[in-house]
Amino acid sequence: MTIRLLSVLVMSWGEGLCRFVFSHGDLSHLTAVLNNMFDAVYVVDPDRRILFWSESAERLTGYTAESVQHAACGQSLLAHVDADGQPLCGRGCPLMASIADGKPREALVFLRHRCGHRVAVNVRTARLLDAKGCTVGGVEVFRPVQPVPRDKPVQERLSAEALHRRFAVMQTEARVFGVPITAMLVQLSPALLATLLARAEVRDKVCEVIRLTLIETVRPSGVVYQWAQDVFIVLDPVDHRAEPAAMPARVRRILADIFAQLRHPAPDTAVHVTHTQLRGNESLDNAVDSLLHAVVSGH
Repeated sequence: MTIRLLSVLVMSWGEGLCRFVFSHGDLSHLTAVLNNMFDAVYVVDPDRRILFWSESAERLTGYTAESVQHAACGQSLLAHVDADGQPLCGRGCPLMASIADGKPREALVFLRHRCGHRVAVNVRTARLLDAKGCTVGGVEVFRPVQPVPRDKPVQERLSAEALHRRFAVMQTEARVFGVPITAMLVQLSPALLATLLARAEVRDKVCEVIRLTLIETVRPSGVVYQWAQDVFIVLDPVDHRAEPAAMPARVRRILADIFAQLRHPAPDTAVHVTHTQLRGNESLDNAVDSLLHAVVSGH
């Protein structure tokens, strides 16, 4: 409904600022309406320069409206990637495609938060026309795949006790439904860890970026836990037996993109990712030991 409303109301702009008008009067109050929506909204001109950026967009991305005003969204601001970690800022951009052919689109994408981690969002895009039917830009409406309260934008850290409680529940479900638990281990490469150990504040930031990105990649069903300084464990009760390597491959690509943005000299090898399928009676500690051994042995 928001896209249809904007398509009717966005008629013209001047001095690079988006103005919303009815044929019978000004609709400046629409900005207040959009700023109080849960969905994030931004409006661009035909060159994809940002003209309007809602307050929900600020909360979800970490970028203020002032900081993105007139910026080109295609210049890697949010650096959208798809569920396979493939970049979309180019021929795969849903907003650019909607502006070009007028067809509304929906997609699951991962945007890059200002702090560096990835956030999974559902986006809807549409072309905006003026009163004469001429293209005047586009609009993108997006919301997090897993809604979070406004006062808790960052996922809390899971305690070891909570991890084992969640794992016990997953084990019970695995036994009852016969669906294995996918356990995935993400470990920083020795070279990356050595670099980060020299600067604790950088290490903590990088680990937080990895943790939050992993949460966005596997939620709402999965859990993420920082097992050690350089090791993260991901538990996902979703049945991946048809494509067991799909989730680890997605995580590798998304994390490689993050390290490429951080200008790491070897983004594809910055982290090691391995996985296994757990049945309902296996120990989490033993599973982690096996995964760590697989990383060391190169399997």
